[in-house]
Order: sequence, then structure tokens, then C-alpha cells
Amino acid sequence: MIALDSNVFIYHLGEHPDFGTYAKELLKAVEDGQLTAITSELTFTEVLGYPGMSDEQAIIAEREIKKTNVKLNKVNADTLLLAASLRRKYNIRTPDAIHIASAIRASATQFISNDRKLLSKKIPEIEFVALANIKEAILFPGDLKRSAP
Repeated sequence: MIALDSNVFIYHLGEHPDFGTYAKELLKAVEDGQLTAITSELTFTEVLGYPGMSDEQAIIAEREIKKTNVKLNKVNADTLLLAASLRRKYNIRTPDAIHIASAIRASATQFISNDRKLLSKKIPEIEFVALANIKEAILFPGDLKRSAP
């Protein structure tokens, strides 16, 4: 199982010129059942609270996130306690710590992000993979290995 940072959804929904295609392919593989993925419930706050997004756009974005079949991992006290520990130990921002704690608690093996600062960290419990390098790490049908659902 893989875990997704909220920026994967932002790039997909915003049709980012450089990373939108990577995000779209990744989310399509999850939607089609070729990969299993989770994200923290915090993703809703980060994506739907994006500055300049209208209420109508937020409704559409929420629907799109739910449509992907990415499992939403609850943010609970255990997740927040682990996030606090990760934040202290690795000097990472609170939202990133919550996402990573959610991933670890869900037994994800990889965390997909495009946050350069975060990707530079080494956290033994999980492997960080840059969105742009997704095909080298998680193979899609034909040229990538499949994770077991």
C-alpha cells in the first residue's frame, strides 16, 4: 500500500502542467484497483481550503477525491501522538507529520509527495518517493510492479 500527500490531489485537480499527468496516472491506477492507496483526512483541509478556490470548486474537488478510491485514514489521538514524535525527531512541519503518521499507522510502504523539503528527509519507517519518479518506484501495468490490494 502507498500513501499520498495532498499535493498529489492538488496537481491532479489543478491540472498542473508539469506534474498533473503523473498525478492523474497514479490516481487512475488506484481508481481502477491496480494500486491501493491511503491519504490522511487532512487532505480534505489542505485541498479544499486551497486559497482562491470557490465553494463550487470545493464541492467538485471533494467529489473527485472520493471518486479515486483512495482510502481516507482518520486523524485520531494515536495518529497525532505519532505525528508529534515524528515532528520532534525529524524536524518536519505539522501537516507533513500528520500525513506521515497516518501512512505509517496504515502500514504504507511508500509516501508519494512532491514536497522537496520533505523528500530530503530520511524516516526509516517509510520510503519517500517523488511524484515525478513514480514510475521508477511503483509500476503501472506494462512497466511497473503492482502492489497487492
